[in-house]
Amino acid sequence: MPSPLREALHDLGARIDEDLLPALLAGASLDVEAARAAFDAQAVVWHDRSTGSSPDRMELDQSAHKVLQRSIRGATMRGAIAGLAGFAAVPPEALAALVQLLHLAQRLAIIYGHDPRTDRGRVWLLRALATALDVELPRQGRWDMS
Repeated sequence: MPSPLREALHDLGARIDEDLLPALLAGASLDVEAARAAFDAQAVVWHDRSTGSSPDRMELDQSAHKVLQRSIRGATMRGAIAGLAGFAAVPPEALAALVQLLHLAQRLAIIYGHDPRTDRGRVWLLRALATALDVELPRQGRWDMS
């Protein structure tokens, strides 16, 4: 017979999976419209499904490279500043690195025509992040692109 404490811990774990993690992801996510506007202002081409604007793959890859280089410069600066603070900066630096990785993946999704706000875009984004972090996702279920 399960104990009340075990049931409470199981319920808490389920609530964290269902409510807290998606809320944290949503809170750390990039504003898609602002990112698109920034791309336009910086002359970064991106695949816009709503207008049918579809640059060729080489142009999209060049845009992705620009965004990646900016991200690397930002991470380098943040790491250098955190390094000056010593060991106390490790937890905030790790969190900042995860948020930056999420933002980079979202920017790349936008460049290649995936909207991270849609279910299909979120699946693409999570699969890309899982690949980047070498995390195996279930073979079926909500991770399926079909």
